[in-house]
Amino acid sequence: MTNELAKIRFMAANYSKLQGLRVIPVGLFVLFTAMWNNAGLQGDLSGLFYSLIGFALLTRLADRYYVTAYGQVQQTPTQRKRDLILSVISIVLALPAYAFDTARILPISVFGLVFAALFLFMSFWQSSDSANDQSFARYPENLLFALLLLGFSLLPLTDFAWWKTFGLQSLETGMMTVFGILLVIMGLWGHIRFVRVLKLAGTDNRPLA
Repeated sequence: MTNELAKIRFMAANYSKLQGLRVIPVGLFVLFTAMWNNAGLQGDLSGLFYSLIGFALLTRLADRYYVTAYGQVQQTPTQRKRDLILSVISIVLALPAYAFDTARILPISVFGLVFAALFLFMSFWQSSDSANDQSFARYPENLLFALLLLGFSLLPLTDFAWWKTFGLQSLETGMMTVFGILLVIMGLWGHIRFVRVLKLAGTDNRPLA
């Protein structure tokens, strides 16, 4: 009974964060932006505009799916504040890091290093206070993806232009592509965990609220 209660508490505390399908539109948008940049279409904003519409529609569909299939759990003010702060931090760090990479000041990817650090930070930030000691066990993809981003970011130090192997024009485009793919995988991984945790908590497909 105590174990089941702990699972339900974990579910309630991390309900929105466990909904992995919400991450997939972000990953697809990052991937499209990378391909758009790689094709040299910066002067044609129509593709970017349509991708923003697609992002909004897919996000809306993911939201409706979770509400319809599983119900809602109201976030506490603290949880909403945490999510907002994490989003702001990500944007504030990502934009200058990408600009730094395009300036080609260093042979490595600062953008990749920033998000590698953010993935590690998310392991603790996403966990409920009572589960911080199990953060990497609960969110193993954060550690795995951080290591992958770290590796791809530092690989140019070996003089291996790995992005050219995939037909990409620059390191920054390559890092955006890797990041987008990892976000899509993270979304699928997170959704599988979401369904699994619900089953372990004994709620299955029944709406929580």
